[in-house]
Amino acid sequence: MPRNQSARNGVLDVMQMQAQSQRSFRMSWLRLYAVMGSLTFLGTFILVGMGWGIEVVLGMPALLLGQLLFQALFALWLCQAYPIRVTQEGLTAMTFWGKHASLTWEEIEGARTRSFLFLPHLIVSSKARGITLWFPLFLGDQPDFAAALQEHVPETSPVRQALRI
Repeated sequence: MPRNQSARNGVLDVMQMQAQSQRSFRMSWLRLYAVMGSLTFLGTFILVGMGWGIEVVLGMPALLLGQLLFQALFALWLCQAYPIRVTQEGLTAMTFWGKHASLTWEEIEGARTRSFLFLPHLIVSSKARGITLWFPLFLGDQPDFAAALQEHVPETSPVRQALRI
């Protein structure tokens, strides 16, 4: 094997090892959009219940379709803009304000699961750093996410206890 080829294979091996030790996951667009669309239709029924005539509400199809299109694009943006990373060192996510935040497994002092708008989330906190991060648990690649957690989360971590893994 030529020397150049051997060096190239070595670089590829290192890149593959880094990719395996750091995995990125994104929210499921379909589940997020389904909730957003359901809220749109719920809002429509509330308007009808508040006295708006059904003919008035149904007379606005362009407005409703525009809102559903906007929600589809907004959901797509959220899924792309807020990735979750699982590494050997800990978890990384974006805060509500769009700032990257990472917590090592040792820094995580508390973890619990909650639903927000019918969507499950993992909430992890570090009192020492004053950080609380919400991780969506409705991911597009849920089985790989579970496998990454199984592989990287220490046995004594509150994350393992909260997710029962």
